[in-house]
Amino acid sequence: MMFIITMSLYHASFPDVPKELESHKYVYKSIIKDRDRIDKELVNKLLSNSLTREEYADTLIKHKQLFKQKLRDCNKEKKAIVHNFTFNGRSSFHYWFFVFGLSFSFLILALRYTYKLVYKLKGGYLKKSLIFESVGWIAISLFWVLHTVFKKTDDLPNSVYILVVFSISILISISIFFLLKHLANRKHHTLKSYKASVINLIELVGDIRVNHYFHIAAKAINKDNEKIISKDSEIMDKKIFTTLEKVADGRE
Repeated sequence: MMFIITMSLYHASFPDVPKELESHKYVYKSIIKDRDRIDKELVNKLLSNSLTREEYADTLIKHKQLFKQKLRDCNKEKKAIVHNFTFNGRSSFHYWFFVFGLSFSFLILALRYTYKLVYKLKGGYLKKSLIFESVGWIAISLFWVLHTVFKKTDDLPNSVYILVVFSISILISISIFFLLKHLANRKHHTLKSYKASVINLIELVGDIRVNHYFHIAAKAINKDNEKIISKDSEIMDKKIFTTLEKVADGRE
């Protein structure tokens, strides 16, 4: 349970940015630095008359086109690195695991709260406000779990997507609520049945000890009581089998 509660904290064990991005940043800076250096050199050559205006303009255009392509390739490579680092439609596994862990923890706590609530009442009347509260907590946390797991692309408009997924979450939450209520009631009746079975067996053992063996032992002294002893044994056998049937059926 502690693992589930603290699940959202384990995202810190995973990197939030790709390592390749750090080294790629220096590549980008070096391209910009080279571009500015050549721009400056061309200007100096123009001022020192090493280049004519026509040569300067022609060289500058080629220079701009060359570095424009280099920057385009560099940005393309950066997008590829970022894309490869994504997970399930999120920017990183680090971020995905944080959101999933947080929403899953809330879902488990909502289920635990609901189960304790319905079990505490033990089949009694449950206020509608408590039902709405339980279903609401489950539905909201379930929505975020489903959103985290299945939301990968923007296939639907946000308003339609939220309406559809939240409606599904509500239907599932209502089903979960009544399932938990059924399990809680079943557990209560099972424990009650076990208690009744134990009481029946204890009463049977006491009855055999007090009302059967002592009386038979007393009657066995006289041989004329053979028929009475046989009848008493039949009564006790019937009582034993009746009690065992009650225990097997879970009756009180």
